[in-house]
Amino acid sequence: MMNYSRPARKSIRLKGYDYTSSGAYFVTICTKDRRHLLGTFVGGDALVGPHIELTHYGRTVEKYINSIGHVYPDILVDSFTVMPNHIHFIVLLSGSPKAATPTKTGLPGIVNSLKGLTSKQCGISLWQRGYYEHVVRGENDLREIREYIAHNPQKWETDEYF
Repeated sequence: MMNYSRPARKSIRLKGYDYTSSGAYFVTICTKDRRHLLGTFVGGDALVGPHIELTHYGRTVEKYINSIGHVYPDILVDSFTVMPNHIHFIVLLSGSPKAATPTKTGLPGIVNSLKGLTSKQCGISLWQRGYYEHVVRGENDLREIREYIAHNPQKWETDEYF
């Protein structure tokens, strides 16, 4: 009898790193099949440059990202952008002793909550399995990531997720 099991998924996480620890994390989550569910790129004009016009799904995702710090006081979303088929955000975990539930499970808990709540609210499965994360290493790294997030909509046509 042949075994048709899937190959083991390769983890992209830092081996031995505790993703529940305090720190800054840069996260990218792509939509399922990288479909353009969250918005449409608008070229703009001289007054309003290129930007992303959000769909109902994109506005729902934006609302939930903005609410993270209100629901979980020990978590701060430093900056974010919603693109047509993915989102980027920087999340800061403070690890306070009175930590809210997602902090107990760290970054994976925050991401899973965001993905689950937004999909449920939208009534469809929005997201791909998994996500990409980068542990922010210092002020220069944080500054560069903030700039990348801020300018991502203007660079949409050359974006790797385009």
